[in-house]
Amino acid sequence: MELSHLVEEQEGCTQWHFIDDSDWTGVDPDDVTEATITILPYGSTVGYLFTFTIGSGIISDLTVTAPNGTITNIFSTLTDYTYPFTALNPFVIIGEWLGFGVDSELQSSVYNFLYTAYVDPFTYVSTSDEVIVCQVCCCVNNAAASLEATDCDCQTNNLNTAVNSRIFLDSSIWAMENGDPDKSYANLMFAKSLCEGKCKTC
Repeated sequence: MELSHLVEEQEGCTQWHFIDDSDWTGVDPDDVTEATITILPYGSTVGYLFTFTIGSGIISDLTVTAPNGTITNIFSTLTDYTYPFTALNPFVIIGEWLGFGVDSELQSSVYNFLYTAYVDPFTYVSTSDEVIVCQVCCCVNNAAASLEATDCDCQTNNLNTAVNSRIFLDSSIWAMENGDPDKSYANLMFAKSLCEGKCKTC
């Protein structure tokens, strides 16, 4: 048995899909009694803890514990109660549960995901660092889309901003793929600062 997972950003930057892609060889997922997902934002020491109560492959309760200790029951928000999570029935994570406000976008950053499944008397664990780029990607795309073939004084600056922010965004993704979350975060934030600070005087 090897527990593993995927995190997929969704168009619009308002949802992540959490998918269990474990090899359940030797373990029946129907025997899982509890599963947890902890999401730790970069630079934080305490994350958001999602706790699933499960029986015979059916989720019967779900809470989220914020870093300040506040526990909120979000079971009523589920539209599918089947466990484990699959591409057809992923666990959908929204910004409100991570302190970003109702109907808000999920902030681009680096996050650590810790996934556990309990099958008495064993605990299975899967962890990953993920770079979430949706918001910055939109910003970079908009910087490129705003370019115009004019003699405007700031056009060269806008071109440099669009090109450089794209390079640093790609570098952030590359750094994460190569196991360097610190560099990934630094380059992502630099890409964000570039595209948000583009010349707007034309």
